[in-house]
Amino acid sequence: MHPLRAQFTPDPFSVAAHPGGPIHVADLRLGAGCRGYVAAEPDAIVRFSGSAPLLRFFVRATTDVTLVIADPGGRFLCNDDAVPGRTTNAVVDVFAPRPGQYDVWIGAHAAGTTIDATLFVTSSRDQRP
Repeated sequence: MHPLRAQFTPDPFSVAAHPGGPIHVADLRLGAGCRGYVAAEPDAIVRFSGSAPLLRFFVRATTDVTLVIADPGGRFLCNDDAVPGRTTNAVVDVFAPRPGQYDVWIGAHAAGTTIDATLFVTSSRDQRP
């Protein structure tokens, strides 16, 4: 678990991850844009406290990845490509984020694939994948 308080430093916060797994996200019917293959357990758990206008989650990887986030209210927020046709890294913006736990899965596009990636969390609009 990674505790982050509003105005955390360093910003962006980063953690190494190994995305992928056997679970096909589309089969879970979590919502639009939710795809890829993930593990049963989250790749990262972020516990956010305080108040901020934005919490941005993004991934940098050597291959195409997806991002699935369960927010403290139980909603699933997903993304495949931050800028379709330009970058295969994923980004999810949470505006006026609620304090609490954010479970983060990074998905691969093929079952059983393991990828080296880095998850970033920032409160800055200037930080991008």
